[in-house]
Amino acid sequence: MSIKTKAMFFAMTMVGIVGAASAAPATYQGTTVLTNPVTGSVTCLVTIAGDVDGSGNIQVQSVGAEPGDANCDLIYNGQTPWTGNTSGSTLTTGSASSIIVVGTSVASSCGGTISQIVYNGLPGIPTSVDINPGGVAGNYGGSCTIEGNLVRIN
Repeated sequence: MSIKTKAMFFAMTMVGIVGAASAAPATYQGTTVLTNPVTGSVTCLVTIAGDVDGSGNIQVQSVGAEPGDANCDLIYNGQTPWTGNTSGSTLTTGSASSIIVVGTSVASSCGGTISQIVYNGLPGIPTSVDINPGGVAGNYGGSCTIEGNLVRIN
């Protein structure tokens, strides 16, 4: 079964305008693998954009796959902002942040807390983000798994 994605992938990473500290925009890009028990694994080139403030608070405002990426045009991401802090190893998303469509029907969804995140290049705005480098099953809300590496591109 072929799975494709329309909006940029979860999962999940940096950026936040939280509190009084000034926030800096940051955009990350890299390959992620989303595994869902219903649809299997999908690999996508993902871009995640948002802000990170001086206290390390993250607010992801947009997530999406490379336009025209044939693997990813049936995964829809939303319920932003996703939030976290660089001092932790999680990113909180909505309960159905990644919707997987097969044909014209919703086949499954992923959402909730993404755990096993490593923010590299601290202090300051992370230079890259590793998602689930240890390969822990169910790190995306318990029923889905996401892995990948995202590098800051701005």
